[in-house]
Amino acid sequence: MSEFHEGMSLVEQAKDWLAIAQELDELQRKENDGRGVSCVRNALTYLKMGDIESAQTVCSTDWDKIRNYPELAKALEEKLMGKKMDD
Repeated sequence: MSEFHEGMSLVEQAKDWLAIAQELDELQRKENDGRGVSCVRNALTYLKMGDIESAQTVCSTDWDKIRNYPELAKALEEKLMGKKMDD
């Protein structure tokens, strides 16, 4: 788990990941004329369940699609991935 969550209870971590998922969901809904980005929705499903590793795996696997949405890609890098994906 990321350093951001060290020292937090599991309940606090779950609430934090849920808030991040909601924020990212709002961003993805704005893309594609309001249709959103399906691969990001898939990742957010895992994130909402608390399966951070699977959410990160989906993003890594589908990064070639996600990077076409710069604002969303940047938010995913900062909030979920914890690193720049195109470096």
